[in-house]
Amino acid sequence: MAYTEETYPFLLMEVMEYIKEVKMKDRSVPIIEIIVDFSKKQHIDLAMLGDAITDDDYFKTFIEKDCVHHGIFKSNKIGEW
Repeated sequence: MAYTEETYPFLLMEVMEYIKEVKMKDRSVPIIEIIVDFSKKQHIDLAMLGDAITDDDYFKTFIEKDCVHHGIFKSNKIGEW
């Protein structure tokens, strides 16, 4: 499926399902790593995926908190995707 801004919610659902699958196997994997892996495996441009995530405040905040938890970011603000 080719994703556009109109189909970002479907893309995010797929990403969330993939995160759930990975986390069920290994809860220690940072979400940002799972997202990058998803992008590579599905041949989805990481910048487009970042745009889709930026449009969803709840999901973006969830990722930010996970990045802080894993020491990827020192504060809870990613800034620009």
